[in-house]
This record gives sequence, C-alpha cells and structure tokens, in this order.
Amino acid sequence: MPPPLSLQIKSLELDPNLYRIGQSKVFFRAGVLAHLEEERDMKITDIIISFQAWCRGYVARKAFAKRQQQLTAMKVIQRNCAAYLKLRNWQWWRLFTKVKPLLQLGAEKMALQEQLQAETELCAEAEEMRARLAARKQELEEILHDLEARVEEEEERAAQLSGERKKMQQNIGDLEQQLDEEEGARQKLQLEKVTLESKMKKVEEDEKKSLEERISEYTTNLTEEEEKSKNRLRREEKSRQELEKNRRKLDGDFNEVHDQISELQAQIAELRAQLAKKEEELQAALARIEEEAAQKNLAQKKIREMEAQLSELQEDLDLERQARTKAEKHRRDLGEELEALKTELEDTLDSTAAQQELRSKRETEVTHLKRTLDDEAKVHEQQLGEVRQKHGQAFDELNEQLEQAKRVELESVSMLLGDGGELLEMKKRVETDAGSLETAEEAKKRYQRDLEASNQRMEEKCAAFEKLDKTKTRVQQELDDLLVDQDHLRQIVSNLEKKQKKFDQMLAEEKNISARYAEERDKAEAEAREKETRALALTRELDTLMDTQLEELEDELQGTEDAKLRLEVNMQAMKAQYERDLSGKDEMGEEKKRALVKQVRI
Repeated sequence: MPPPLSLQIKSLELDPNLYRIGQSKVFFRAGVLAHLEEERDMKITDIIISFQAWCRGYVARKAFAKRQQQLTAMKVIQRNCAAYLKLRNWQWWRLFTKVKPLLQLGAEKMALQEQLQAETELCAEAEEMRARLAARKQELEEILHDLEARVEEEEERAAQLSGERKKMQQNIGDLEQQLDEEEGARQKLQLEKVTLESKMKKVEEDEKKSLEERISEYTTNLTEEEEKSKNRLRREEKSRQELEKNRRKLDGDFNEVHDQISELQAQIAELRAQLAKKEEELQAALARIEEEAAQKNLAQKKIREMEAQLSELQEDLDLERQARTKAEKHRRDLGEELEALKTELEDTLDSTAAQQELRSKRETEVTHLKRTLDDEAKVHEQQLGEVRQKHGQAFDELNEQLEQAKRVELESVSMLLGDGGELLEMKKRVETDAGSLETAEEAKKRYQRDLEASNQRMEEKCAAFEKLDKTKTRVQQELDDLLVDQDHLRQIVSNLEKKQKKFDQMLAEEKNISARYAEERDKAEAEAREKETRALALTRELDTLMDTQLEELEDELQGTEDAKLRLEVNMQAMKAQYERDLSGKDEMGEEKKRALVKQVRI
C-alpha cells in the first residue's frame, strides 16, 4: 500500500520528473509551486463561486416562497373584502342578522326553565344538606377544638424549641462577634509597631499560662465545658483587656517613637531649608562678587587707560618743555643776531639807491609777514579759546580732557615750530638785505617790533604753558583721586574677599553642621529601622500568639458549631416529626371531612 504522501502527489497528476520525495520534505522544480498555487486559487474561486450561487439560489427561493404566501394572503383578503362589501348593504343579510338571535329565544327559555327546576331541587337538597352539615359542624367543631388545643401544645413546644434555637444562634452570634472582635484586634495589632520586649515577654508568659489553663480545661467533659466556657470567656475578656492595656501602652510608645521620628524629619527638613537658603545666599554673594569683580576689572581698565593717557600727557609735556627750551634758545640766538644786525646797520649807513629799492621791497615783505604773523596770532588766540572750551568740557570726562590737552600741546608745539621757521626765514632775509642802510634801520625797527611781538607771543605761550601746567596739575589731582578711588576699590575688593573667605568658612561650618545632622539623621533612621524591625518581630510574635488564640477559638467555635449542628439536626428531626404528625392529622381530618361529605350527600 503506497504511503499517503505519494497518493496525494499522484492525485495532483504531476510529472515524476518535476518533484522528488525526501525523508521529511518534497522538493519541486522551479515553477511547479507557482503552478500548484494557481490551481489552488482556481479551485478556491470555483468553490466560492458555487457557494455564492447556492446562497443566492437559497435566498431567491425563500423570497419566492414569501412572495407566493403574500399573493395567497392578498387573494384571501381581497375575496373577504369583496364578500363583506356585497353583504354589507344586502337587506336580506340584515334581516338574517336581526332574526337569528330571536329564533333562539324559545330554546333559551326552555333551558332556563329546566335550569330553574334543577336549581330548586338542588336548593331543597342543599337545605337538607345544610341541616345535616350543621349537626356535623358541631361535631367537627368539637373535634376542631380538640385539635386546636393539641396544635397549641405543639406550637408551644415549637416555640420553646425555636427559643432554644434562637438562644443557640445568639450564643453562636456572640461567639462570632467575639471572633470578629478578636480578628479586628489581631488586624490592629498587625499594624502596630512596638518596642518593649520585656512587656511582650510578660504577655507571652501570661498567654502561655492561659493556654496551659485552657488545655487543662479542655480535658474536662462536655457538660463541664459548657459551664466553664463562661469563665473562660471572662478570662479571655480579662486577657483581652490586658492585651488592650498593653496595646495602648505600646501605642503610646509607638506614638512617642513616631513623634521623635517626625521631629527628626522636621529638623532634617529645616536643615535642608537652611542649607538651600545658605546656598541661595552663596549664589547671591557669588553673583555680587562677580559683579564687583567686573566693576573692579572695569575700574582697573579705566585706571590703566588713565595711566596710559597720563603717560602720554607726560610725554607731550616733556616734548613741549623741550620745544620751549629750543624756542628760548632760538630767541636768544635771534637777539644775538639782532645785535649783530644793529652793528652791521650802523656800519652800513652809506648805501645806494638800489639798496633803497630793495629796502622798499623788503618793507613790503615785512608788512606782509607782519600781517601773516597777526593772522597767526589771531588764529592762535582762537585756538587758545577753543582749548579753554575743550578743557572746560573735558572737566566732566577725564578721557576727553586728556585727549584735548594732548591736542593743545601738539598744536602749541607745531605753532612754536612754525614761529621758529618764520624767524629762520626772517634771518635769511635780513642776511640777504644787509647791504642797505635805510632798509637796515627800518628792518632794525621792524625786527625790534617783531622781536617785541615774538616776545609777547612767547609770553602768551608761556601763559598757555602755565595753563597747561595747571591743567596737568588738575589732571594729576584727578589721577590721584582715581588712584585713591582705585585704592578704595581695592580695599572694597579685599573686604569682599575677606567676606567671601568668612562666607566660605561659614559655608564649610554649615556643611559640617549639615553633615553632622545628616549623620544624626542616619543614626535616627537606623534606630528607627531597628525599632521597626523589633516592632515587626514583636508583631510577628503577636501574630503567632493571635493565630494560636484564633485556632483555639476556632476549635471552640467548631465545637459550638458542632453542638449547633446537633441541635439543628434534632430540631429538624422534631420539625419533620411535627410536620409528619400535622400532615397525618390533616389527612385524617380531610378523610373525615370527605367521609362526612359523603355521608351528607348520602
């Protein structure tokens, strides 16, 4: 018999060259699986199409049957409607509907007479039956009174039994309530955290003694157990009260420990708040220190700029002094040259007409030079006024004052150098025009005037230099003030550094304090954990004790439940017996009643 796999492949009607069968697989050539999948899809489409066609045919048949039923119903309704429309207004039909009830009046009258006769006979029989039943009723009432008395006796017995049952249920409820109370106490004791082992040991010893007493008591008889159960309950109440006292004490101890932990936590929170506050103050102080350091850097930068400007002014003043000494030297040289020119003019009084023409030319040149010198003097005066204005404006800002002073010094030096150049030119011209006496005399006078003017200008320049010295002294004073301010700033910075050191020291102290508090907190937490572990151990011991107590109470409850079950079984048996008796009596009463009814009917 070929295997199932080969049969399945043969059912596909494939060429044996297109596949090979292995141990656990079938290997196909390329394209065979695609062909098989196409055939599978074709089969699936054929199945789905046939299923859809069958479904559509079924739905169409159901719709056709429904349409046929609707058509038959429509025909019946139309036929009934047509018959009603035909008979509605037909007079014979109306007469038939009115006469038909009248035709049945005779038969109804005869039936009523027969019914009346039968009722009269039944009434007579009923009167006789009533008389017999009245007599029988008295007999039955007497029997009923007897039965009621017996029923009352049975009800009293049932009430007594129900009272006993209620008492037992009440006892069971009390025991269950006590068990619930013990369960609640156990749950409360589970949540408590105690720390006093000595008290718990005493409680354990008391519990052991009470357990030994209970074990000795359990060995007695059941009758004695009922009497001693009350005493045991009292002892249990006392022990529960003792447990309550111990629990209250333990609650107090736990509350004290909890208060201590809360106080420690509050102290920790305060220390953390103080630490955060100190950190904020530290951040603010660091920010102020940074701002003051920035101000210090700005002040130092400004001082360096002022020192650089002061050094530049010092250099300018040195250059101006050098130029001044050069001008003094040049003035002395010009005086000596003028003296030499005077001697030469005295020697050259006999000059020619050509020299007079040259003298006139030189006079024009000298007048032109004089005008230029006057213009330059005016320009110099204007420049001095501008310098004064600039110095007045520079009084507010030190940097502008120094720059203006430098500018004034440079202008004065350039003017001095220009005057020196003009004097050199004049000397050259005098040397060239020394041949003419008249021109020499006029040149002598002119040179004297020029010398006086130059002396006046030199005096003005000396005054300007004095002003510059004053401005220099003022700038020096301002620089000294700045240096004083710098010293003050340095002192402030040093004070701030000292404060920062003090603050760092305070911060270190605070950190030490916080570390000490953290250690104390860790110690307190460790103590709290130890207390918690001890409390958990004590709670476990209490749980074990409570479990043992619960087991004992459950045993007692089991005994009471057994007694309860026995009572219930007895009550059910009595109830069943009572119901059987009652049902038997009811059956007897029914039988007697039926017998009486039969007798009455007879």
